[in-house]
Amino acid sequence: MTAVTIGSRSAANASSCSGEETLAKLFFAEYGTVDDLRAAATAAIEQGRAALEVVRRQGRVYVEAGGEFPERLHLIALAGRFICGYGAMLMDYGEWVQAHTADWESTNAAHPDATMQVFRDIIAEADRRLGD
Repeated sequence: MTAVTIGSRSAANASSCSGEETLAKLFFAEYGTVDDLRAAATAAIEQGRAALEVVRRQGRVYVEAGGEFPERLHLIALAGRFICGYGAMLMDYGEWVQAHTADWESTNAAHPDATMQVFRDIIAEADRRLGD
C-alpha cells in the first residue's frame, strides 16, 4: 500500500487520489476532518463512476465490433464483470458514507446507537450471504 497523508488534499482534488488512498482516507478518517471524510466519499463515488463509464464504453465496443482480441472475449467479460461490480460498490459505499455521516460534526465524535446499527446490518448481510 502507498503512503497516505489523510488530511492533505482539498475536496476539489480528492478524486485524483488512487483507489487505495481513497479507501485509506475513509478507513482512517480520524486523522482528518469530517470534510476530508466527505471528500474521500465523493472521490469513491467519482472513481466508481469512472470505472463504470470505462467498462460500459469498452463493453459496447466488444458487443458492436468484437474488440481487438475476439479469442479472449470470454476472459475479458470476466474482468469486465468484476470492474462493473467494483465500480458499483465504490459508488454505493461513497453514497452510504455521505448519508451516514450527514449530521457528523467531527470524525472523532462517537455515535453509539448508529454505530451499533451498522454492525447489526453488517452481521445480517453476512448471515444472508453465508446462509447462516
